[in-house]
Amino acid sequence: MKKLKINSKNYNIELFQVNPSEYNLCELEKFLSTLSVNPNFKNYKGFEVDLKGELNPTELLEILFWNEKKWIDFPEFASLYLEKYKNKLYLEFSPIIKSLGKDFHKHLQARLYRTQFGFLTEYHAVILLATVFVPQGYLIFRSSTLDRLGVDCIIFDPTFKEKYNIHIFIESKRAKFYREKKRNMKHSNKLSGIHIDFPYTLKQGFKHSLKFLPNNFGVYTNEYVQYLLDLIKDKNFQNNTNI
Repeated sequence: MKKLKINSKNYNIELFQVNPSEYNLCELEKFLSTLSVNPNFKNYKGFEVDLKGELNPTELLEILFWNEKKWIDFPEFASLYLEKYKNKLYLEFSPIIKSLGKDFHKHLQARLYRTQFGFLTEYHAVILLATVFVPQGYLIFRSSTLDRLGVDCIIFDPTFKEKYNIHIFIESKRAKFYREKKRNMKHSNKLSGIHIDFPYTLKQGFKHSLKFLPNNFGVYTNEYVQYLLDLIKDKNFQNNTNI
C-alpha cells in the first residue's frame, strides 16, 4: 500500500492509497445487500454523547474494514464493540446510562447502528471513486486522521499537481448547516487543494440519489461518480463546490 504525507496548518497527515485492485466492488455490494437493516433503531436516540478516542465506534470500524478488510454485519460489530468497551462506557457515562435504565442497550445499539451504516456508505463511496478514477490516471488517498478532519478522501490528478478534497455527507438542512459552520472552523478546509462537497440524498430522482440494494441499504451510483470525474476533467467548478 502506497503511503503519502501531507502537511496542514496544524497536522502532519499520513495518507494511504486506495487501490481498486484490492477491492471487489461487486462483492462489496453483495455484502452490503446482506446487512441486517433495522428501521426501528431510528426511534432510539437517547445516547448521542460525544464518544472520543477509542470509544469512538469509527475507530473500530476503521480497523475492521480498512486495515483488516474484514466485512462484518452489524450484530457482530456491536458485539465486538461491547466486548471491548462496555466497562469504559459505564465508567465514563454512568449518569446517562442510569437515566436510560433498561433501554440503554437499545439506545447504544441504535447509536452503533447509525455509525456503522454511515461509515459503510462512505466506505463504498471511496472504493467506487477509486474504481472509476484510478483507471483514468488519478490517485485516491485517505486515512482515519484525514477523515476526522472532515475529508473522506483526496483525489490527485494524473500530473499530481491538482488535489481535490472530497467531503461525503448526507444532504439535509442539518448537515448543510454544520457543513457551512465547518468551512470556517475545521482544519480540513485549511488543507491545500480544491474542496468539493459530494453529498448524497435518500430521495429519488436526483443526480446524487443513492441506489438502494435489495435490503434497502443505500450506495452511491456509478453515474454520480462519473459526473464528478467529468467535472474534474473539465475543471468546471470553484473551490467549496457542492455538486
